[in-house]
Amino acid sequence: MYGGTPLEPFGHLLEREFPRAAGGTFLNTAAQGLLPRRTLEAMAEFERGRAWPNRIDDDRLAEIESATREEIGGLLSAPVERVGLAPNTSDGLSIAALHLPFEPGDRVLVARGEFPANVHVWLALADRGVEVEFLEPAGPHLSAEDYAERLDAGPRIRAVAVSLVQFSTGHRHPVEAIARACRERGVFCVVDGIQGIGAVPFAWDDGLYDLVACGGQKWLCAPWGSGFFLAAEWLCREAEPVRAGWLQTVGARASGYADLCGYDHRFREDATRFEVGTYAYTALLGLARSVGLLREIGVGRIHAHARTLLAPFEEALTERGGEALACADDACRSGILCFRLEDPAATGAAFERLRSAGVACALREGAVRLAVHLYNAPADVARATDAVLGRVPARAGAR
Repeated sequence: MYGGTPLEPFGHLLEREFPRAAGGTFLNTAAQGLLPRRTLEAMAEFERGRAWPNRIDDDRLAEIESATREEIGGLLSAPVERVGLAPNTSDGLSIAALHLPFEPGDRVLVARGEFPANVHVWLALADRGVEVEFLEPAGPHLSAEDYAERLDAGPRIRAVAVSLVQFSTGHRHPVEAIARACRERGVFCVVDGIQGIGAVPFAWDDGLYDLVACGGQKWLCAPWGSGFFLAAEWLCREAEPVRAGWLQTVGARASGYADLCGYDHRFREDATRFEVGTYAYTALLGLARSVGLLREIGVGRIHAHARTLLAPFEEALTERGGEALACADDACRSGILCFRLEDPAATGAAFERLRSAGVACALREGAVRLAVHLYNAPADVARATDAVLGRVPARAGAR
């Protein structure tokens, strides 16, 4: 099933973790990912334990929390002290919006076309006198140089918020270079990682990024309600929490919950500083198990697998006059391929043919979006190719 792809050595493992569903093809991980068998089994076993709660003690809960931080840290080469647990991407982005030291008149630079989660959280700062400035692409995609030029032209820009992978084009932003441009100019850099982490290589760098936020339900193949953020050391040490909960404080767990009424209101100096309230332990357990699988296989291999699967589709698309929206440079590619045909009507018709053929995909911003992950095989993309392009003749002279 995975023959000829970079994941061929893991074929038996993947077939066990993701049994093939009859009658359908799933190419929609950019909306939600499939849960591996190990994740489903671990979550079910944990929930069964709730019938006899004495089997799930404080040590077991602490073990789940620690394992989740360790798996995320291992995936992204981040110290566990930098890993915070959150229910979704928006929660993590809100931590940045609420705690970066903005002043009235400051601006946040956001590219036009960013997903709404990475826009509304900044628009909500208007009552503090902070404005959103949209970076309009001069061409199909933005480069690090585009960001640097705008930063040089806009002295009141205090932060840049950028997605690792753009949701409606599949374009992989050069976030490391963008973050470096920010750091050289004393500008904060916040990354929305949900459309890339788990599917494209990415590593935390405390010297470049101020906060990275990511939900678990897409490319991490984890449950809804699971996610994380990575917060820079300075933020964990200096930012005064806007939202206060007891688990953020120094004394919360010092006595094993035996002495809770000392009310030591000092906050911890790691990412737990921004975590409010009790965790969704079942979701965290699922996140840890799924991230463990991704680490076992390797994100670099997963990314290469996706590119291998999508290349024949893109070649056939080009031969028939279609347009893939990501740039030609492979460094800018992800597991998402968004495309248009010659006009909106043809693009919409292609989407309907995919759905009629049992291919789960999405229509976003006037383009059809295919999202390929580790559980997809060449036959999945071949089915999509036939549904979209089987009736579209190749252009004269196309090879």
